[in-house]
Amino acid sequence: MAAGAAALWLAACSFVFVDGPRRPVDPARLPRCTTDLGAPVADLALAGIASVLTVLFIVKCDPDDTYVKCRPAAIPTGVIALLAVTSASYGGTQVAACHDARRQHELYVARGGSPAKAAGPVDPESRYSPRCRGLRAGFRAEHDPARRHQLIRALPADCL
Repeated sequence: MAAGAAALWLAACSFVFVDGPRRPVDPARLPRCTTDLGAPVADLALAGIASVLTVLFIVKCDPDDTYVKCRPAAIPTGVIALLAVTSASYGGTQVAACHDARRQHELYVARGGSPAKAAGPVDPESRYSPRCRGLRAGFRAEHDPARRHQLIRALPADCL
């Protein structure tokens, strides 16, 4: 009984030891959450072992042997495998959310700490040089189709 309780506790170590970022994520504050994948990896390892044991209990048991009844043991090991996979999935998702929240905080700090800068949209024209931005603005301001055609043909390749 104690071994079963210990196996169930070990199978859920991501549920116990992994903390995700608090919601909603505030990019101004560095989130306190789990960045280590140790618990989800341990859960996956336990799930693999429990899955192999479950299959062995189902396939390799001798149905005529009355002394060793190993087929009923397939049920708890299957439950442990399922719990460990669920816990690993939860843990991996929370660690990924923590990494995303930390990246948002790093962007916030890198952009000067302004909430508008951290969450604001990126200007699509910012990828062009100042010379290209001026040429493209002149093109967009022109309303005559013939003149627009001339301007588009005159744009250098790096400004397209």
